[in-house]
Amino acid sequence: MFLKCYKIFQVIFLLLISVSTTLATENKLKIGLFNLLKPKTIDIKVIGEEVIRMNTINSSTPTYFSYPSLISSGQSLTLVISGNNLACYLRNSKGKLKSQWIAKQLSLSGNSSLELNVANRLTRQIPAQVTFQSLNSLIQSTLSIDQEEAVKIITASELSLDSSLDSKQALEIFKVLSICVRSYVYSEKSRHNKDGYDFCDNTHCLLYFGEDGLAKNQHQDIIKQAVLETTGLELTYQGHPVPGYFTACCGGLTALPTEVWTGKQYSPYLFPSVKCSYCRNDKFYKWERSISTREIWKALEPLLSFNPSLDAQLIPIYNNRGFVTSLLVKEHNHQTKIPVSQFRHLIGQKLGWNIVLSNVYSIKLMGNKIIFQGKGFGHNLGLCLSGATEQARQGYNFSQILQFYFPKTTLSE
Repeated sequence: MFLKCYKIFQVIFLLLISVSTTLATENKLKIGLFNLLKPKTIDIKVIGEEVIRMNTINSSTPTYFSYPSLISSGQSLTLVISGNNLACYLRNSKGKLKSQWIAKQLSLSGNSSLELNVANRLTRQIPAQVTFQSLNSLIQSTLSIDQEEAVKIITASELSLDSSLDSKQALEIFKVLSICVRSYVYSEKSRHNKDGYDFCDNTHCLLYFGEDGLAKNQHQDIIKQAVLETTGLELTYQGHPVPGYFTACCGGLTALPTEVWTGKQYSPYLFPSVKCSYCRNDKFYKWERSISTREIWKALEPLLSFNPSLDAQLIPIYNNRGFVTSLLVKEHNHQTKIPVSQFRHLIGQKLGWNIVLSNVYSIKLMGNKIIFQGKGFGHNLGLCLSGATEQARQGYNFSQILQFYFPKTTLSE
């Protein structure tokens, strides 16, 4: 009898271990860092007194070798691309080289934080749970982080409120955003599977400015409270998670998914178009930008089937709701039709993301310049951050705001 009970206990114990391991894995996110900077060098320092562990995988075989295994406070580690590998340089507190080696992959782990200086252009503080590897002659950095901790930092990175809101109003809007971020995370976790992580740290997915992004936000205590009080809450529709898309300012009318993306929509929730008057005082409710015609044609060169002159026309094609769906570059008998998503991506990539702010605009030609006059900032789909902030200012709570922008959804754990 004792033996039988013991075996049953063993089975239950192993099941509990299996479940807890699965939950721990599911509650972790992998975030790809700094891809837009295309880094070839990264300088790393330990923040605090704790020693950080280093695991090196050799370039020739995935076996651990007797390379330096610790980095402590005061020391620094520099990673430099060397062919298909990483050249690693460990220096002491006086900057003197202590050790150097070559790695295919390097992992740092500990309970402290790291300060990363990337390509001498960006400094960011992140938890000491990060892996570096050489990929396409660049350093790929992948952070492993607790999901709720990520929600907290992303919420702080995506929204900085002015001081005109009181603490109660600020709490409501940060609850709204944290639920949207969490819902997006649950729904889109496989977005970068082919790259070896879940999300990137830029506007393609979610902004992640690191621990210093939260520390520098004047509402950091309210953000922590908002995430804590909404822990586990997400948007659902008929039992399915709803991606919590959000945009800076919708310009008075939120978009339909088909007006933003041409790919298949996997969510069963059919995002409705919501009329929003709450963002009308936002600086991006209406906007105007100008750029030289020559710069536009140069940026669009990869998509053009001919060489346009300064006299060529750029003609927006609209749907029946006023959203640009494609653009026509036309001159005499030559013309090229460009999907709006490709147009905006190329213009943003080549000329900056502050030229074409949304997919709602008109175009005027004035001399050698093209003038864009538009409404809204972002993809205009889902939650309007500007409008939601104004609703919080007027006394609406987080669930009322979410119902306004995501009608017929339910808040579920």
